[in-house]
Amino acid sequence: MQDRRESGDPSIEAEPASRRPGRLRRLVDLLEGIELLVQAVRLLGWLLRGLWLAAGALVRAFGDR
Repeated sequence: MQDRRESGDPSIEAEPASRRPGRLRRLVDLLEGIELLVQAVRLLGWLLRGLWLAAGALVRAFGDR
């Protein structure tokens, strides 16, 4: 196989987004972190709601015995 440089194709070396300097990149990283935190809280809320409903169903089914 030929190397990219041997075939004549220009070598494009993009820097990863996390390593780019600047305030905009830090702002985007912060917003992505906040978004992940919000999604985790929503998931936890749904989990707790499901547990609450399951506990209520168990109490209704077996509470009078």
